[in-house]
Amino acid sequence: MGRIVTSDFRHVKCSKKEQKLEDGISQCPDDVLVSILSYLTLEDAARTSVLSKRWVNLWLFVSGLDFDTAKVWKGLEELKYSEYHELRRINRQNYINWVNKVLQSHKATALDVFRIRFDLNNSSRDEIDKWLHYASARNLQSLELNLLRYDGFSFEVREAYAFPPDLLGPSYENPSAPFPDGINSFVFKNLRTLAFKSVAVSGEVVRFFLHNCPFLECLTVNNSHILDKFEVCGPSFALKHLEITDCPKLVSLIVSGANLVSLRFTERAKNSLVIKNVPNLVDLNIVWSPLGFSIGRMISCLCCCLSMLEILTFKVLACDITYDYYEDVGGVVAVPQLTRLKQLTVVVGGPKDESLIPFTSLIRASPNLEKFIVKFGSLSKPPKKRRASWKGLAFPLERLQVVEILGYTGRVTEMELVEYFLENVVALKRIVIDPRDQLRLPTHTNHHPHDNPKDTIYRDLAKQQFQGLLPSEVELVLL
Repeated sequence: MGRIVTSDFRHVKCSKKEQKLEDGISQCPDDVLVSILSYLTLEDAARTSVLSKRWVNLWLFVSGLDFDTAKVWKGLEELKYSEYHELRRINRQNYINWVNKVLQSHKATALDVFRIRFDLNNSSRDEIDKWLHYASARNLQSLELNLLRYDGFSFEVREAYAFPPDLLGPSYENPSAPFPDGINSFVFKNLRTLAFKSVAVSGEVVRFFLHNCPFLECLTVNNSHILDKFEVCGPSFALKHLEITDCPKLVSLIVSGANLVSLRFTERAKNSLVIKNVPNLVDLNIVWSPLGFSIGRMISCLCCCLSMLEILTFKVLACDITYDYYEDVGGVVAVPQLTRLKQLTVVVGGPKDESLIPFTSLIRASPNLEKFIVKFGSLSKPPKKRRASWKGLAFPLERLQVVEILGYTGRVTEMELVEYFLENVVALKRIVIDPRDQLRLPTHTNHHPHDNPKDTIYRDLAKQQFQGLLPSEVELVLL
């Protein structure tokens, strides 16, 4: 039995004769206290104003304004549509009032972080414009505008908020040219992190930021319905982390950057994807659209960088997998060696119980792989009819230590993977099983997927299936 730690904490009544303890924190200078407050959420920082007169206004000097209200949305998935629609309207107005109230009182002259994260659309354009103008005047370093709908659906083009071009200054008509009086005229010139989510932002606007933000290291564009072409090319860019996902009209993506470390994008069959000159790229995350996933297409698109990757993640629909690179079913071209790869993650959505054994060709091509993760999410009920099991090619996996199967339901897909690893892994230490659906993560909350009664059933099923199956040196972890 594991060690049990208990706390013998008891309330002790202080004697009136005892000397009053000094409040050490209050002895600190104001700038130190403000720095401490910056580690709290904005709501918690505001609550410190009741501590004493000295604390009343301290929180108004924090340099980070993170207007995140994830807890507002908790439990909304149980509401009827009419109730949800009305509550969303009320919450929108409450959110707008909250942001306006804070900005009217805020006293800091510089901002490190400005984050808007709420279900807002173009009907709130005037308010959002006003907030961005406020932030742009304060030497901002990190801007996130996340207006994604809580239910995960996209706003139509006419509903989505569009970034105001007037904030870009007079040189916006020629994005590649600097401002007439120098880069110092651009209000966002000191940005290091920029994220647009569910914002109508064009390729011209994004390119303008790239050319005029010399310190920009992290760029995210998610769910923009007007982004059709995007190009990141230039050795002078400081960009290290790039994410371009769920942009349905994107037809051309060209990425070339000597400093780029991580890349995440949504690949579509109609895309023209070019990746070149990325010598430092080690983390690649591909979201494959539901138009047919092909291991061969993935390899042909990424051949220039596969050998450098340390982390590879891709998401596919099980019903759209093409097995063109799997040796046992007619593949004719060998998978290139991923000699540096340490972690491989496959995220699978869809109701079909398609085999993932073809992906073991990637595992065999990764001699230094230490961790394999597969995440399942069901878009509908699992198939009732069980298919025949597949067998992977025998190959010693000498470095693999951890296998995680998340969204476990006891399907053939999962068990044939387990059998493959047990037959081929040399140094396996742990298998992690989590039955919770990995595609049920709420959009505006950070907590883990909700448990439901079926999760308990699948945990019990895993116990039965793994009983007597694992060697004594392999630990089974049930989450």
